[in-house]
Amino acid sequence: MRIYWKKAGKPLPGLLFGLFLILVFGFRFLVEYIKEDQVAFEAGMKLNMGQWLSIPLVLAGIVLLIWVFTRKPAPKPVTEPWSPQKGVPKR
Repeated sequence: MRIYWKKAGKPLPGLLFGLFLILVFGFRFLVEYIKEDQVAFEAGMKLNMGQWLSIPLVLAGIVLLIWVFTRKPAPKPVTEPWSPQKGVPKR
């Protein structure tokens, strides 16, 4: 979980979702090798339908992680501290 936090414990937006996509659909890709074919048209295919559907989601997770680690943080807005003299109209 240390990878989830960067710089003073701030979570990186998108990191957990990217890891989720890679781990879940990567595991599904591997499990599909063990599993028997469910429909007849998958018999001659090197990769079955579950593996074909897992590939784009693993790639999307990789792209999301690349985006998370390469994007620049948004600049913090500069605001003036509130003072009672500025907020009260003059009479």
